[in-house]
Amino acid sequence: MIQGRMLAGTLFLSLAAFLPSAQEASPEVPKASEKLQALAWLEGRWIAEMGDAFLEEVWTPPSGDSMICAFKWTQEGKVSLYELVSIEDRGGEVKMLLRHFNAGLQGWKSEVNGPMVFPLKSIEGQEAVFERQDGETKQRIVYRLEGDVLRAQVVKDDGSEDLRFEFHRAKLRKARR
Repeated sequence: MIQGRMLAGTLFLSLAAFLPSAQEASPEVPKASEKLQALAWLEGRWIAEMGDAFLEEVWTPPSGDSMICAFKWTQEGKVSLYELVSIEDRGGEVKMLLRHFNAGLQGWKSEVNGPMVFPLKSIEGQEAVFERQDGETKQRIVYRLEGDVLRAQVVKDDGSEDLRFEFHRAKLRKARR
């Protein structure tokens, strides 16, 4: 009986020597391009309140050729809007791709042919401007980090849209019950 346990223990230790450690088993995160690294300040969980609306935006760190964001707008405790956003570096050209969804992940019909695409127009320090041509109108999304406040603005140059958000950095947390 003792010999059997010793044999089993020796076999276990021998096999364990060939298994990768937990540290070795962790995949290496692909290094992001310099242009994406310049946007790393977006990373984190950001929250805002606007009247009875609660907004939440969570950005992943840049890795490989992209970084992503999930956005949720909750009104009176019910989801009214989701956005899925990616910022991608495709051969040195950085673009923001954005899709809108209603509750139930019902995609917007206006985006049935693909996401809205906003090329990176400029980045200076901790301010990034993404801009697209929308018919005869230019539409911009501007992000600016000021301490632990992330300001976001969505504006059309014809004046038909000017949305401003002030997000505050928040810790990742478990969902409210």
